[in-house]
Amino acid sequence: MPDQDKPPPQCLDSEQATLGACLVDPQAALIALGIVGPEDFYREAHRLVFAAMKQAAG
Repeated sequence: MPDQDKPPPQCLDSEQATLGACLVDPQAALIALGIVGPEDFYREAHRLVFAAMKQAAG
């Protein structure tokens, strides 16, 4: 199977855990914002939530 036919790597549990940690712990949010961006999330809803967090953080 050619690489372009393979789905991109994803772990929805990790995405949810990251977003949850950001919501309950401001320090975790600051750390996550320095490491990942919305484009790093596979699920569109997760990208939107993280982008909103990033915008709210300034």
